[in-house]
Amino acid sequence: MKSLILVSSLLLLATPAFAADSDEAIDPSVVSSLEYLGHLLAPARIARGMTPKEVLTQLGSPNAKLAPSVWAYWDFKAKDAPRGDKFDAALVVFADNHVALVKLCDSKTVRAFLAQQEAKAAKNAVVAK
Repeated sequence: MKSLILVSSLLLLATPAFAADSDEAIDPSVVSSLEYLGHLLAPARIARGMTPKEVLTQLGSPNAKLAPSVWAYWDFKAKDAPRGDKFDAALVVFADNHVALVKLCDSKTVRAFLAQQEAKAAKNAVVAK
């Protein structure tokens, strides 16, 4: 449960951009950024509702898993990304075995989170012995 809360916090703090492919109502203030991000992700064809197998077909195996339902891809280059864009990682979040969210973010934040989790796991392993 703590891991899920940490992953959720990371997603909220690390990434201002997201993509959704759904008929659900979307706040009009973010529609233009959603359309732009959809354009950036177009070559990968990752969309809400896809299964993990479909994501694997499009992007291959994830470089890291923040949780079983959160996959990270490093060196993710979005099509036509603005020069100086620091978003070099893609997080794919699954819910009920389908893509619920795709977020672009700075990989430094994600790698720091993974390092923190590994350090905690190592500390807990030493204490358990």
